[in-house]
Amino acid sequence: MVNKILEQALLEVMEEEELEALRDQQRAYEELR
Repeated sequence: MVNKILEQALLEVMEEEELEALRDQQRAYEELR
């Protein structure tokens, strides 16, 4: 049970970090143009 909750939390953190990275990439791309 606890494992499931931890897994879910980890997935959510990873998703947020990926979204951050995507935003950073988009920002860099905008500056390059």
